[in-house]
Amino acid sequence: MDVRTLAIPVNDGFYKIRIVSDELQTPRLGLAFTLKSELEKVKNEMAEQKSDDQFFGWLEERVEAVRKRHQYGYSLKQYLNFIDFAHELELNELREERRHQINNHLKDEGWSDQDLCARPERVEEWHDLVWRPVPTTDQVWNELRPRLLPILEANRAYDDQIDRDKRRSAREHKLERLVTCVRLELPPLMTLSPKSFLPQSSSSRGTLSEHATPDRSEGLRGGPSVRVVDMPFPTMADILTWPMVVDLLDQELSLEEFKNEFKAMRKIFDQSVAAWRAGIEQELVDIWGHKTEMLGQINQNKLGGKGKSESTAPARRSARIIKKNTTATTPLALPQFTLTFTKADGTNTSDMSELSANLQLLLRAGTLFFTEDEPLAYYPVVISSAVTTSRGSRWDASKIKRNDEVSKTCRRMLAHIGRSDTLAAEAELWGSLFTCGRCSWMHADNWRGMVKHYCLEQSAYNEIRTQIDANPFLFMIVHNNLHDLEKKNDKPIVKISTREEVEAYNRKRSSPGTYKVKCVRCNQFGHFVAFFHVVDLGEENSMIRHLRDTHEIMNPVAGLHFKRVEEEDSYVNMFETDDS
Repeated sequence: MDVRTLAIPVNDGFYKIRIVSDELQTPRLGLAFTLKSELEKVKNEMAEQKSDDQFFGWLEERVEAVRKRHQYGYSLKQYLNFIDFAHELELNELREERRHQINNHLKDEGWSDQDLCARPERVEEWHDLVWRPVPTTDQVWNELRPRLLPILEANRAYDDQIDRDKRRSAREHKLERLVTCVRLELPPLMTLSPKSFLPQSSSSRGTLSEHATPDRSEGLRGGPSVRVVDMPFPTMADILTWPMVVDLLDQELSLEEFKNEFKAMRKIFDQSVAAWRAGIEQELVDIWGHKTEMLGQINQNKLGGKGKSESTAPARRSARIIKKNTTATTPLALPQFTLTFTKADGTNTSDMSELSANLQLLLRAGTLFFTEDEPLAYYPVVISSAVTTSRGSRWDASKIKRNDEVSKTCRRMLAHIGRSDTLAAEAELWGSLFTCGRCSWMHADNWRGMVKHYCLEQSAYNEIRTQIDANPFLFMIVHNNLHDLEKKNDKPIVKISTREEVEAYNRKRSSPGTYKVKCVRCNQFGHFVAFFHVVDLGEENSMIRHLRDTHEIMNPVAGLHFKRVEEEDSYVNMFETDDS
């Protein structure tokens, strides 16, 4: 606060006899400001009043004087504000006249209106030179012109760059449309035509009908009669880095000229796309690592041989019910497809051996990769594609890893059902009516979902087995490995449910008297296993079967062996990986 001013309450009894103003200080609620000298003057005059009559007479005169002072002061303030406003108008007229004179001088020299618009970082400098209330005499102009020219040249260069960027952006959009046409003209990587559909039966087991074929499958398009796997194609993010494309975009061409130039280099562009695709395939094979071994197994399967079984880590001590033996094969009646492939020269073939060795490996259902978005990614879905609203991302092989254990599990499962030579695209069309044949998990899923289920269960078993083996006090605990694919087991690894069975299961889950329960034994080892459970313990339901088959608990007790789920738990995601 200014030392010459003083704040006084507006409800003060002597407020009306003091000269106050909201111009002295920023107004505050309930307070007004006066000069200390004014306050001292009022105090001195008040002290001079000897009697009450004198005081009240002085008080009336003082109130009237304050009133008139405020009245005349307000009128004076209005007049002074008007004078200031009129003066500012005169100054603005002078500034505007100066700006007009400067603009005329510059336009006479060939500068355009666009050149006179200063670029953002030099607006203030331009304003300080031009917007002044000083006439532009010849002398003033001769001094001012050299200071304006650098700004004008920078403005012109800035505007020219913006125009070039706009024209280049238009050429890039034109390129996107041309590239889209190229992509749509490419033949498919492969097509799948069903040879026949199996009849749907509510009582059938081990069959997959036409109704099981999904309307949409990842990486495939088309109708129910023919499905198509598109040829991998680079995203615009990749294409915009190719030297020949960069050179073409850098040329100052009209859109029609640009289109003609692109058509002239179309053959080279197509060759670059093919080279890009071959390079991607080679990188994926390099990530996979065991090309020769896998191709040997593929060729042996095609010749009818069983092939050498893959070695795995020594199995842990397992259940008493399941004995070590040779793996049995339980063929499933799955849809058969007529496959047509496009070779590198653009011709078609139904013989997969005519494809490159890399493609023969990558198209297999057992060749799986890990990415941030999909832990079970196969070719060509593992390659990101451009979408309508984005230019996509550049291919980065460092973000893709070989999903070794999952791939081995998938191949073992395919061998179990007699389909070792299945392609990933075929497996996608098998549908989403698979359920686990080994455990109580009744959720219907597609083939990749079942592979994920087996991997999760096997990983959980290994973790629990390690804990049991490390603690001698847990030797009596039974935890059978129901999902071991290397041991003899009379149960099929998967079953194919009918739609009626899936719908009946879903209705049962939401019916009264059904709630979710978790296995206490598994939960003690950090493994969350939960099923929907009915109140009637006499019914053979999922939790009862789990406790019997996995832990050999024949007479489970609620609260002891299983309990109601009160809070959400989840599996540990074994598909997460690191750089090791």
